[in-house]
Amino acid sequence: MTNRKVMVVACALALAGACGDPTPGGGVSAGEEALDRCDIRAAHAAYSEAYTSAPDDPDAALGFALTDMLLVGEDPNAVAGLQLWGFTGGMDSEMLLWGPSALLDTLTRHGSGSDYGDFVEANFPYPPVRDRTNGLDRIAADTTARQVVERGFAMQERFARISAAFETAAQGAPRSVSINGSCGVGTVELQAAELYLLAGAWQGVVLGLQIARGYSWDFLLLDGIDWRDGSPERLRHQADVLNEHLGAVSDAGALSAVPDQWRRFFSLMNSALRAADAAGAPGPDALVEWRAYRAGLLPSMLVQGEAAQQLADGTVTAPGLTPEWSGELQPLFRGELDLAAFGRSFEVYEDPMWGDAWIEVDEAPIDQVLMAVLSRSPFDDTLSNVEWSHLDDWSGDRTDWQIVEVPSERADVYPIDMPRFISPTVERYRDQWYFE
Repeated sequence: MTNRKVMVVACALALAGACGDPTPGGGVSAGEEALDRCDIRAAHAAYSEAYTSAPDDPDAALGFALTDMLLVGEDPNAVAGLQLWGFTGGMDSEMLLWGPSALLDTLTRHGSGSDYGDFVEANFPYPPVRDRTNGLDRIAADTTARQVVERGFAMQERFARISAAFETAAQGAPRSVSINGSCGVGTVELQAAELYLLAGAWQGVVLGLQIARGYSWDFLLLDGIDWRDGSPERLRHQADVLNEHLGAVSDAGALSAVPDQWRRFFSLMNSALRAADAAGAPGPDALVEWRAYRAGLLPSMLVQGEAAQQLADGTVTAPGLTPEWSGELQPLFRGELDLAAFGRSFEVYEDPMWGDAWIEVDEAPIDQVLMAVLSRSPFDDTLSNVEWSHLDDWSGDRTDWQIVEVPSERADVYPIDMPRFISPTVERYRDQWYFE
């Protein structure tokens, strides 16, 4: 497939941008023009319109996904959720990423990590970053854990849409991403593997939120997380709260929707593994040399990933483990994994000599929960005989959990290596990113 050039602004820490083969008068073209001006919000509006009109267009999908990802921290629910933790506002992507003195501007000016760190410290919407006060003091005494998680629940559909858009973009990969303009730093090629990984990462958030919907969050937030008062009375109250609510099923109906989200998560991750294993020689601006992984690691990870995907439908035996392990998640989906129903997991212990008190975790209830889904308990002492396939040679065709036979010629050409970021853009700016 011919690579398509697109104008883009990147997000921090990983990769980002927007995309598009401009079509005259189309939303993708308007998005590209907005990115030339480093106007992410205008670009997002244009790409969102284009993606809504043509959800199967990989250019519109990538432009929407990457710009929407940049703006997640400005979602009203995100802002409200952060304020519950004591933030004074949301995550302003212009301030953090693409505005004056932000990440991209710092890179183009050849500034250091210290420059950016000082700027963030002065402008980040969380006072403890500057005044070193305890952040727990900024949480209102009547804030509940449910208020916090409900803000995430309200954004679940948005996260799912970002995931779907990255998946559509992956199906049309690779894409050459030009991070240019006054807030840009160079060119990076996004391959299908990276885009599927992004889709899977956002789907992982969706999966986590769907599971969280089934459990109890009806307790005061500080009762669960404030450990500053170490008195036995306070710790006993905290242990009671944790025992009553942590892992207690409150909505079994919500858990019945988890299998679909589970399947989708592992389907995307397995697609990423397949794309990485099938990747050819990278272009000069590729982000990762995926062929470095091919000495058996990706195929054997895929075997495990496919087994994990099947857990949505029944009992699965883990491939290649000795002694044999099997597992099932049906008890989770039926709302039967209720930690609170198996006894107290948290107990307070006191040392009368030193006057200390602390909370310890009792493994027994957790062990019972695990035994409801696993054929063997990880706390079972007899599991010392578990034998993973060992690594014979870093340049050979086996890994520390090799399952699939890999042709030796592939292993010889592409020995196992750590991820290699080979983009000239990444290499150029990595060396300058230091802290004085």
